Amino acid sequence: MKQGFTARSCVRFFTSRYLRFCLVGLSGLVVDSILLLMLTTQADWPVVPSKLLAAEVAVANNFFWNNLWTFTPESDPRSASKLEYRFLRFNVVSLTGILLSTVLVLAFRNRFGFPILPANGAAVVLVSLWNFRFSKFWVWERNSSQHTSNNHQPDTTTV
Repeated sequence: MKQGFTARSCVRFFTSRYLRFCLVGLSGLVVDSILLLMLTTQADWPVVPSKLLAAEVAVANNFFWNNLWTFTPESDPRSASKLEYRFLRFNVVSLTGILLSTVLVLAFRNRFGFPILPANGAAVVLVSLWNFRFSKFWVWERNSSQHTSNNHQPDTTTV
């Protein structure tokens, strides 16, 4: 028996996928922080190149775990050749999220008078929704020909 779209299925989908996505993001924060600390204190690198390298390694970490764990059903095992393409798209989404987060922190801080940590917290929550949506529907999108060939209906859930 095929079930239709319900509020319960939407909540279950959103919380399980979104929770995984956020846990992966948290692991990326740990990778970024440790590498940034090591490069600036142990290797005596300047902050800017240290941060750029640490951020890209964190993005690669997040891509690996999201591809393996968060979006596994969307990852077609026959599409290994699309891995580089997906990684490039994930980098675009991540960079856009970083830029958006920066703008939001500045807006929350300068326009609304938020202290820096609450401003950053609010920006992180909003940008995580942005990153999740575009990761789900643009980076790991399903090919419509796969749906029809596998007798599956297209994924019409939205976040």
